[in-house]
Amino acid sequence: MLALYNTLALAAKPFALGWAAWYGRDPRRARECAQRMARELPDPLAGSIWLHGASVGEARLVSALSALLGERFPSRSQAVSAVTGTGLGQLPDIGPRFILPFDFSGYPTRILQRLDPCLLVLVETELWPNLIHETAAANVPIALVSARLAPERMARYRRWSALYRPLLERIEIVGAQTREDAERFESLGAPAGAIHVTGNLKYDLAPPRIDRKSLEKRMRTSEGRPVWIAGSTRPGEEAIVLEAFEVLRRSFPDLLLILAPRHLDRVDEVLTLARKNWDAAAWSSPGNGADSRHDIVVIDTLGELAALYGIASIAFVGGSLKPFGGHSPLEPAAAGVPVLVGSHTDHFAEAVRVLVDAGGARRVTDAVDLAATASAWLADPALRQRAGRAARDSISAHTGALERTLDAIAAIVERGAR
Repeated sequence: MLALYNTLALAAKPFALGWAAWYGRDPRRARECAQRMARELPDPLAGSIWLHGASVGEARLVSALSALLGERFPSRSQAVSAVTGTGLGQLPDIGPRFILPFDFSGYPTRILQRLDPCLLVLVETELWPNLIHETAAANVPIALVSARLAPERMARYRRWSALYRPLLERIEIVGAQTREDAERFESLGAPAGAIHVTGNLKYDLAPPRIDRKSLEKRMRTSEGRPVWIAGSTRPGEEAIVLEAFEVLRRSFPDLLLILAPRHLDRVDEVLTLARKNWDAAAWSSPGNGADSRHDIVVIDTLGELAALYGIASIAFVGGSLKPFGGHSPLEPAAAGVPVLVGSHTDHFAEAVRVLVDAGGARRVTDAVDLAATASAWLADPALRQRAGRAARDSISAHTGALERTLDAIAAIVERGAR
């Protein structure tokens, strides 16, 4: 089945080459394109630990693991990679940092020859067939950590079981987020002895340092202006949030809405939509973006949303009102902010369940439901604070995955050293 996969990939390769030639004309993108086509390779290392995560959220997990591995193995070099440019920007600067090449046959081997890794650590669901096959063929152990398989994707994986089963059989450790994830991996072919329920690493991420006074001064919210943050929103969701915002402003005329689209290339689109009926500004606009004149602020920079949750009264986490599978609700929860999510949360089903059961999150279905639930929290500070505490406490109750994961992968490194 790997041969069929590579035949299909070979058919797609001319399109990838054309994309790289066209996209790489922009000097700002040239290096990314060269890395995706395995033309620019990382600096050579010897016996490195290679950690890989897809995008921004996984890059934060890579950073946390990298820091602890650096403490435990200070003489061991590390290399880190991501799939997206935004993820690359969030990776730690501890050695070679690069975009993972397209999964064409032979490309992973070029990276392996440069890094000479003693271990490849893949975060969450980075099941790239050639990457896994060529790494295992080079006798490099593979660990899949904070591993998850969304239920709605299982049918696709089962259709391709002839491809994934031999790959999963070659992964030495699968650190699953939940028992259900563990069962899904075993059903796809991962050896039972390789699977451990280590938990979700995102529960262990330290909340960002929040200079609340500085943020409140910048946002001019120090006089108690309520703040609603709608984070990681996807196409079609901003219109629903704005409809709910219109309803909420009738009861809470000072309410400030902070919109953070999941992808920054949609900022102009979201600003245009918001400005149809409201005074909206970009976060990075002159004058610090937000002040008491603005109704809405649209975040147009990377890496600040987690800190901004520290001044939020309530939060909505996007990708969940439309069928995108949802995004992680853990950042606002860790900041002690009550969370609203839609019905489509399959990618973070366990985290949402934990928060809802604890009373730190509520599900909504549409603009009417969103406005009504948000209004209940905004109108009752005591109720809102109890929900925020429940959200934060539920995070604390589920920590420990980082240490369990570290112990599992450190055993591989130590065994190799011996």
